[in-house]
Amino acid sequence: HELLKKNKRKDTNLTDEESCTMLHRSFAAEPSYNGQIAVEAESGLIVAADLGNNPSDYWGLKELTEQINKNINETPEQVLADSGYASYENLKYLKDKNIEGYIPDQILQSISKGRFKNVEFHRSKFKYDSKKDCYICPMGQKLKYQKGVRLKGVLCSIYKCFSCDKCSHQSECTRGEYRIIVRNPQEHMVKKMQKRLNSEYGKVLYSRRKQIVESVFGDIKHNRKIKEFLLRGIRKTHGEFMLICIGKNLRKIAKWMKEFHQNQSYQQGSLANGFDCDRGRC
Repeated sequence: HELLKKNKRKDTNLTDEESCTMLHRSFAAEPSYNGQIAVEAESGLIVAADLGNNPSDYWGLKELTEQINKNINETPEQVLADSGYASYENLKYLKDKNIEGYIPDQILQSISKGRFKNVEFHRSKFKYDSKKDCYICPMGQKLKYQKGVRLKGVLCSIYKCFSCDKCSHQSECTRGEYRIIVRNPQEHMVKKMQKRLNSEYGKVLYSRRKQIVESVFGDIKHNRKIKEFLLRGIRKTHGEFMLICIGKNLRKIAKWMKEFHQNQSYQQGSLANGFDCDRGRC
Protein backbone atom coordinates (compact mmCIF):
# COMPACT_ATOMS: atom_id res chain seq x y z
CA HIS A 1 0.00 0.00 0.00
CA GLU A 2 2.86 2.39 0.82
CA LEU A 3 4.54 1.69 -2.53
CA LEU A 4 1.30 2.33 -4.44
CA LYS A 5 0.79 5.59 -2.58
CA LYS A 6 4.41 6.61 -3.13
CA ASN A 7 4.37 5.88 -6.89
CA LYS A 8 0.74 7.09 -7.34
CA ARG A 9 -0.24 3.89 -9.16
CA LYS A 10 -2.91 1.22 -8.98
CA ASP A 11 -0.33 -1.56 -9.07
CA THR A 12 3.42 -2.03 -8.71
CA ASN A 13 6.08 -4.66 -9.27
CA LEU A 14 8.00 -5.72 -6.16
CA THR A 15 11.04 -6.87 -8.17
CA ASP A 16 11.36 -3.54 -9.99
CA GLU A 17 9.07 -0.85 -8.61
CA GLU A 18 10.29 1.69 -11.20
CA SER A 19 8.86 -0.37 -14.06
CA CYS A 20 5.27 0.19 -15.20
CA THR A 21 2.58 -2.28 -16.27
CA MET A 22 2.16 -2.01 -20.04
CA LEU A 23 0.10 -3.85 -22.63
CA HIS A 24 2.09 -5.79 -25.23
CA ARG A 25 0.97 -6.92 -28.69
CA SER A 26 -0.49 -10.10 -27.22
CA PHE A 27 -2.54 -7.79 -24.94
CA ALA A 28 -0.73 -9.28 -21.96
CA ALA A 29 -0.07 -6.75 -19.18
CA GLU A 30 3.51 -7.03 -17.93
CA PRO A 31 5.92 -4.82 -15.94
CA SER A 32 7.90 -3.03 -18.65
CA TYR A 33 9.93 -0.06 -19.81
CA ASN A 34 9.25 1.90 -22.98
CA GLY A 35 12.31 2.07 -25.25
CA GLN A 36 12.21 4.64 -28.08
CA ILE A 37 14.54 5.09 -31.03
CA ALA A 38 15.00 7.42 -34.00
CA VAL A 39 16.48 5.85 -37.14
CA GLU A 40 18.04 7.69 -40.06
CA ALA A 41 16.20 6.61 -43.20
CA GLU A 42 19.09 6.07 -45.64
CA SER A 43 21.69 4.48 -43.37
CA GLY A 44 19.37 2.63 -40.98
CA LEU A 45 21.52 3.79 -38.04
CA ILE A 46 19.98 4.65 -34.68
CA VAL A 47 20.70 8.37 -34.25
CA ALA A 48 18.79 8.86 -30.98
CA ALA A 49 17.41 6.59 -28.25
CA ASP A 50 15.73 6.91 -24.89
CA LEU A 51 13.92 4.77 -22.35
CA GLY A 52 11.22 5.60 -19.81
CA ASN A 53 8.45 4.07 -17.73
CA ASN A 54 5.61 6.02 -19.37
CA PRO A 55 3.49 3.59 -21.44
CA SER A 56 2.51 6.40 -23.83
CA ASP A 57 4.78 7.25 -26.75
CA TYR A 58 4.07 10.95 -27.33
CA TRP A 59 6.65 12.06 -24.74
CA GLY A 60 9.47 10.66 -26.86
CA LEU A 61 9.14 12.78 -29.99
CA LYS A 62 10.60 16.00 -28.60
CA GLU A 63 13.24 14.14 -26.60
CA LEU A 64 14.44 12.13 -29.61
CA THR A 65 14.41 15.13 -31.95
CA GLU A 66 16.52 17.16 -29.51
CA GLN A 67 18.89 14.20 -29.18
CA ILE A 68 19.31 13.99 -32.95
CA ASN A 69 20.42 17.62 -33.02
CA LYS A 70 22.84 16.99 -30.15
CA ASN A 71 24.25 13.69 -31.49
CA ILE A 72 24.82 14.56 -35.14
CA ASN A 73 24.51 18.36 -35.06
CA GLU A 74 21.59 18.32 -37.50
CA THR A 75 17.86 18.96 -37.25
CA PRO A 76 15.77 16.47 -39.27
CA GLU A 77 13.87 17.90 -42.23
CA GLN A 78 11.15 15.24 -41.94
CA VAL A 79 9.87 13.04 -39.12
CA LEU A 80 7.81 9.87 -39.63
CA ALA A 81 6.15 8.48 -36.50
CA ASP A 82 3.25 6.19 -35.63
CA SER A 83 -0.03 7.42 -34.15
CA GLY A 84 1.24 6.97 -30.58
CA TYR A 85 3.19 10.21 -31.04
CA ALA A 86 0.15 12.24 -32.14
CA SER A 87 -0.63 15.17 -29.85
CA TYR A 88 -1.24 18.89 -30.24
CA GLU A 89 1.95 19.57 -28.30
CA ASN A 90 4.04 17.45 -30.70
CA LEU A 91 2.46 18.96 -33.82
CA LYS A 92 3.12 22.46 -32.50
CA TYR A 93 6.71 21.49 -31.62
CA LEU A 94 7.38 20.25 -35.17
CA LYS A 95 5.79 23.38 -36.62
CA ASP A 96 7.91 25.66 -34.42
CA LYS A 97 11.05 23.74 -35.43
CA ASN A 98 10.08 23.93 -39.13
CA ILE A 99 10.11 20.11 -39.36
CA GLU A 100 7.76 18.39 -41.80
CA GLY A 101 5.94 15.76 -39.76
CA TYR A 102 4.00 12.67 -40.84
CA ILE A 103 2.05 11.41 -37.80
CA PRO A 104 -1.45 9.89 -38.22
CA ASP A 105 -4.19 10.66 -35.72
CA GLN A 106 -4.90 7.70 -33.41
CA ILE A 107 -8.70 7.75 -33.66
CA LEU A 108 -8.79 8.35 -37.42
CA GLN A 109 -6.29 5.52 -37.87
CA SER A 110 -8.60 3.25 -35.85
CA ILE A 111 -11.48 4.28 -38.13
CA SER A 112 -9.50 3.46 -41.29
CA LYS A 113 -8.71 0.01 -39.85
CA GLY A 114 -12.36 -0.65 -38.96
CA ARG A 115 -11.81 -0.68 -35.19
CA PHE A 116 -14.21 2.16 -34.34
CA LYS A 117 -17.87 1.47 -33.53
CA ASN A 118 -20.63 3.68 -34.99
CA VAL A 119 -18.12 5.41 -37.24
CA GLU A 120 -20.91 7.36 -38.95
CA PHE A 121 -21.30 9.38 -35.74
CA HIS A 122 -17.63 9.99 -35.10
CA ARG A 123 -16.67 13.58 -34.39
CA SER A 124 -15.08 13.90 -37.85
CA LYS A 125 -18.53 13.42 -39.39
CA PHE A 126 -19.83 16.60 -37.74
CA LYS A 127 -19.52 19.63 -40.04
CA TYR A 128 -18.46 22.95 -38.56
CA ASP A 129 -20.23 26.08 -39.83
CA SER A 130 -17.83 28.96 -39.18
CA LYS A 131 -20.40 31.65 -40.13
CA LYS A 132 -23.01 30.45 -37.62
CA ASP A 133 -20.40 29.10 -35.17
CA CYS A 134 -22.08 25.72 -34.78
CA TYR A 135 -21.68 22.06 -35.72
CA ILE A 136 -24.12 20.11 -37.89
CA CYS A 137 -24.54 16.46 -36.95
CA PRO A 138 -24.94 13.65 -39.53
CA MET A 139 -28.71 13.82 -38.98
CA GLY A 140 -28.82 17.54 -39.73
CA GLN A 141 -29.21 18.85 -36.16
CA LYS A 142 -27.26 21.81 -34.77
CA LEU A 143 -24.77 21.75 -31.91
CA LYS A 144 -24.70 25.32 -30.59
CA TYR A 145 -21.88 27.07 -28.76
CA GLN A 146 -22.29 26.89 -24.97
CA LYS A 147 -19.14 28.14 -23.29
CA GLY A 148 -15.35 28.23 -23.30
CA VAL A 149 -13.23 25.95 -21.14
CA ARG A 150 -9.47 25.88 -20.62
CA LEU A 151 -7.88 22.45 -21.26
CA LYS A 152 -4.13 22.04 -20.76
CA GLY A 153 -3.74 25.80 -20.92
CA VAL A 154 -5.67 26.12 -24.22
CA LEU A 155 -9.04 27.88 -24.41
CA CYS A 156 -11.47 25.45 -26.09
CA SER A 157 -15.12 25.86 -27.08
CA ILE A 158 -17.97 23.52 -26.08
CA TYR A 159 -20.89 22.83 -28.43
CA LYS A 160 -24.05 20.97 -27.42
CA CYS A 161 -27.06 19.47 -29.21
CA PHE A 162 -30.46 19.72 -27.50
CA SER A 163 -32.35 17.55 -30.01
CA CYS A 164 -30.77 14.20 -29.11
CA ASP A 165 -33.81 12.97 -27.12
CA LYS A 166 -35.88 13.10 -30.32
CA CYS A 167 -33.28 11.25 -32.43
CA SER A 168 -33.56 7.51 -33.13
CA HIS A 169 -29.73 7.28 -33.28
CA GLN A 170 -29.09 8.80 -29.85
CA SER A 171 -27.62 5.61 -28.35
CA GLU A 172 -25.25 5.24 -31.33
CA CYS A 173 -24.15 8.88 -31.18
CA THR A 174 -23.64 9.46 -27.46
CA ARG A 175 -23.65 7.73 -24.09
CA GLY A 176 -25.04 10.83 -22.42
CA GLU A 177 -28.32 12.67 -22.72
CA TYR A 178 -26.95 15.13 -25.25
CA ARG A 179 -24.06 15.04 -27.73
CA ILE A 180 -21.22 17.42 -26.87
CA ILE A 181 -18.22 18.43 -28.99
CA VAL A 182 -15.13 20.21 -27.69
CA ARG A 183 -13.43 22.34 -30.32
CA ASN A 184 -9.71 22.96 -29.88
CA PRO A 185 -8.30 25.99 -31.76
CA GLN A 186 -5.26 23.86 -32.67
CA GLU A 187 -7.34 21.44 -34.75
CA HIS A 188 -6.12 23.01 -37.97
CA MET A 189 -2.73 21.36 -37.37
CA VAL A 190 -4.36 17.90 -37.31
CA LYS A 191 -6.25 18.60 -40.53
CA LYS A 192 -3.08 19.85 -42.20
CA MET A 193 -1.31 16.68 -41.09
CA GLN A 194 -4.11 14.49 -42.47
CA LYS A 195 -3.96 16.29 -45.81
CA ARG A 196 -0.20 15.76 -45.95
CA LEU A 197 -0.53 12.04 -45.13
CA ASN A 198 -3.29 11.53 -47.70
CA SER A 199 -1.29 13.09 -50.53
CA GLU A 200 0.37 10.72 -53.01
CA TYR A 201 3.80 11.81 -51.81
CA GLY A 202 2.74 11.37 -48.17
CA LYS A 203 1.40 7.87 -48.72
CA VAL A 204 4.59 6.71 -50.45
CA LEU A 205 6.83 8.35 -47.86
CA TYR A 206 4.92 7.09 -44.83
CA SER A 207 4.80 3.55 -46.21
CA ARG A 208 8.59 3.46 -45.64
CA ARG A 209 8.26 4.00 -41.87
CA LYS A 210 7.85 0.33 -41.02
CA GLN A 211 10.90 -0.81 -42.96
CA ILE A 212 13.00 2.04 -41.54
CA VAL A 213 12.35 1.66 -37.82
CA GLU A 214 10.34 -1.53 -37.25
CA SER A 215 13.03 -3.63 -38.92
CA VAL A 216 15.51 -2.38 -36.30
CA PHE A 217 13.30 -3.53 -33.42
CA GLY A 218 12.62 -6.76 -35.31
CA ASP A 219 16.34 -7.49 -35.59
CA ILE A 220 16.93 -6.73 -31.90
CA LYS A 221 14.00 -8.75 -30.59
CA HIS A 222 13.79 -11.70 -32.98
CA ASN A 223 17.19 -12.12 -34.61
CA ARG A 224 19.22 -11.21 -31.50
CA LYS A 225 16.63 -12.68 -29.09
CA ILE A 226 16.71 -9.59 -26.83
CA LYS A 227 13.13 -9.53 -25.59
CA GLU A 228 13.65 -8.53 -21.97
CA PHE A 229 16.06 -6.52 -19.85
CA LEU A 230 18.53 -8.19 -17.52
CA LEU A 231 18.92 -5.25 -15.15
CA ARG A 232 16.41 -3.58 -12.82
CA GLY A 233 15.67 0.08 -12.14
CA ILE A 234 15.20 2.78 -14.75
CA ARG A 235 18.80 4.09 -14.56
CA LYS A 236 20.42 0.69 -15.12
CA THR A 237 17.84 -0.38 -17.69
CA HIS A 238 18.37 2.86 -19.58
CA GLY A 239 22.09 2.08 -19.77
CA GLU A 240 21.36 -1.47 -20.93
CA PHE A 241 19.08 -0.16 -23.68
CA MET A 242 21.77 2.28 -24.84
CA LEU A 243 24.27 -0.59 -25.10
CA ILE A 244 21.76 -2.62 -27.15
CA CYS A 245 21.38 0.31 -29.57
CA ILE A 246 25.16 0.83 -29.79
CA GLY A 247 25.59 -2.88 -30.54
CA LYS A 248 23.02 -2.66 -33.33
CA ASN A 249 24.86 0.28 -34.91
CA LEU A 250 28.27 -1.39 -34.61
CA ARG A 251 27.01 -4.54 -36.37
CA LYS A 252 25.70 -2.44 -39.24
CA ILE A 253 28.95 -0.44 -39.51
CA ALA A 254 31.01 -3.65 -39.41
CA LYS A 255 28.89 -5.02 -42.25
CA TRP A 256 29.52 -1.89 -44.33
CA MET A 257 33.27 -2.14 -43.72
CA LYS A 258 33.31 -5.78 -44.75
CA GLU A 259 31.38 -5.01 -47.95
CA PHE A 260 33.68 -2.04 -48.64
CA HIS A 261 36.87 -4.15 -48.34
CA GLN A 262 35.33 -6.90 -50.48
CA ASN A 263 34.45 -4.31 -53.13
CA GLN A 264 37.95 -2.84 -53.00
CA SER A 265 39.47 -6.31 -53.46
CA TYR A 266 37.12 -6.96 -56.38
CA GLN A 267 38.14 -3.71 -58.09
CA GLN A 268 41.85 -4.47 -57.69
CA GLY A 269 41.35 -7.96 -59.08
CA SER A 270 39.44 -6.62 -62.09
CA LEU A 271 42.15 -4.10 -62.89
CA ALA A 272 44.86 -6.74 -62.59
CA ASN A 273 43.04 -8.86 -65.17
CA GLY A 274 42.67 -5.93 -67.57
CA PHE A 275 38.95 -5.32 -67.04
CA ASP A 276 37.32 -1.91 -66.79
CA CYS A 277 35.86 -1.59 -63.30
CA ASP A 278 32.45 -0.31 -64.36
CA ARG A 279 32.02 -2.95 -67.07
CA GLY A 280 33.32 -5.63 -64.79
CA ARG A 281 30.55 -4.88 -62.28
CA CYS A 282 27.90 -5.08 -64.96
